[in-house]
Amino acid sequence: LGLREFRDRLKNLSGKSKDNFIRRELNNAGAEMLDRTKSRTPVDTGALKATWNVQPARKVGSGWELVIRNPMHYASYIEFGHRMKNGIYYEPKYMMTRSANEIQKKFPRELELNIVKWFDNSLTRKEWLKNNGK
Repeated sequence: LGLREFRDRLKNLSGKSKDNFIRRELNNAGAEMLDRTKSRTPVDTGALKATWNVQPARKVGSGWELVIRNPMHYASYIEFGHRMKNGIYYEPKYMMTRSANEIQKKFPRELELNIVKWFDNSLTRKEWLKNNGK
């Protein structure tokens, strides 16, 4: 496949199809990050671990947004560490930070492989529809 043919084929793929692909990939990465973060979250009552959540990826302007959060008021204290009034210091756990770093290292490689698969599948569907009059 030459560069010009690749460019021409890429132009034929719809924006909606690309957006759906990006959304799916980001949601998959978000789900994996959520799982990793939860597995690293220390458990006392289980409330902190249970309240991690990920919102579906959404397009914002020319970019994308994926939000992973924990609404517990003390989540940041556990994540980044804190000192109590009595002077006791609690070390940071970096549950989300470490998980995000791992996903950021892994994501580009997986994305590249999935782009090739998606591109091949998109072209195959378009060609089939074109050849079958649909």
